[in-house]
Amino acid sequence: MDSLSFIFGNSIPHNVVINGNGQVIYTSPGHNLNAIINAIEEGLSSIIPDTDGDEILDDLDNCVDIYNPGQSDFDADNIGDDCDLCDNLNVFTNANIYGEVYEQNNYDINIFDVLTLLDIIENNDINSCGYEIGDITGDGEVNIFDAISIIQMIIS
Repeated sequence: MDSLSFIFGNSIPHNVVINGNGQVIYTSPGHNLNAIINAIEEGLSSIIPDTDGDEILDDLDNCVDIYNPGQSDFDADNIGDDCDLCDNLNVFTNANIYGEVYEQNNYDINIFDVLTLLDIIENNDINSCGYEIGDITGDGEVNIFDAISIIQMIIS
């Protein structure tokens, strides 16, 4: 009896690869190294990472690149406080596009809000804090009609 027969008896080794979801994605008797490597790479690609190491997987993490295990989100905009540049609860709210706040979280709606919104519209700056609240008319778009609505608010 040779050493392999002693270890495996009369059977051939069987290879199984299981992906990150616990599903068998490869099974085969014998040894096909390329197929096994391809199955392992496929299995690894299905795993959802935890980029920032806060034990919240990236598909559920509200701040993917910054460690924030508490997932705090004061303004409830689904962007974690640790990576949210916009405070949509106290600052960027109710046409305060410019984002200027003074004593006790008070602010004025003025020409700077109109100019800021026009700049956002012209540059299609969808990442701006003002853009997040720029849909003054509530039509689902940030456009010139929203700037006109702010002007009307200022005049009245």
